Amino acid sequence: MSAFGQNQEYRTEFDTLKTFNDKILIHFKTYKNKDLVEESNAYLYPVIHKVPRFRLTGNLFKTSIPMDSIVRHGSSKEFFTGGDYKVTEFNNGQEIETVYFDCKGIKMTKEEFKNKHKTIGPCGILQGQHFIHGQNKNKNMP
Repeated sequence: MSAFGQNQEYRTEFDTLKTFNDKILIHFKTYKNKDLVEESNAYLYPVIHKVPRFRLTGNLFKTSIPMDSIVRHGSSKEFFTGGDYKVTEFNNGQEIETVYFDCKGIKMTKEEFKNKHKTIGPCGILQGQHFIHGQNKNKNMP
């Protein structure tokens, strides 16, 4: 998938670890272009979001989009340019602890890490993360 207005291509690989009646536990890896940017365990809960079908008609016509709500559980690693990374432990979506490392695996403080990796937060309020079902309709994508 390529996000609109960006030249990067994102791809996610899933492995099912355990299934339950209302959710599944997965291990997933997300790649930006060909670089690994995240590796994590999470519960996926199936949900359906209804969104306006056309911008001009507002809420008059809606379409249903099947997706899975992501609730992290266990270890999650985020990788940054230069080889630095952070490891965060989650318990049912609650962040327990985050540890920061440089490219050699040596611990860093949160301040050292933030000074080295200036990140711009999301625009607006995040209301969860989701994996959308379906396939990319772009014929140019493999």
